[in-house]
Amino acid sequence: MRSRLEALSAPIAETAAKAKAQREEAIDAAMKQKEQIAARAEAIVSNLGAVNWKKTAAEMTELFENWQKIQKEGPKVPKSQTDQIWKRFSQARAKFEAGRRQYFSTIDTKFKEAKQAKTELVKKAEALVNKGAEAASEYRSLQDQWKAAGRAGKAEDALWASFRAAGDAIFAAKKE
Repeated sequence: MRSRLEALSAPIAETAAKAKAQREEAIDAAMKQKEQIAARAEAIVSNLGAVNWKKTAAEMTELFENWQKIQKEGPKVPKSQTDQIWKRFSQARAKFEAGRRQYFSTIDTKFKEAKQAKTELVKKAEALVNKGAEAASEYRSLQDQWKAAGRAGKAEDALWASFRAAGDAIFAAKKE
């Protein structure tokens, strides 16, 4: 029995060494993938001014999903090894989300300002309808102000329809 055990100990040690080497290779591969994910996230947030937010948000989500997939399906990587890379990735994601919130907050503010300005222009245009043909040049001035006011988001089409209706009424009176 001892001789059988001694005969098996060498192949067991060899198999254990192979398994350990394979495990280490898998851990190295997982660490390289995580490093690539963190590096890509850092590259994205390095220039937030030139970001297509919709496309980049999808890419950041995909990076996070890839990270989770490596965690679930990949080898067990000691936390001490992966912690630094996770911190870099996590910080890049947080910076991205903060930049995204700030960008859309700015856009919302611009839309609100433009909506308010265009609402006033609609009121002025509708007031000009009573003047008839004499108001055509004033309406053209309002059109220039409309163009300079910027986009008003979702309200743009409704405001434009009202503004345009007032202009149509003015120019119909001018034709008559």
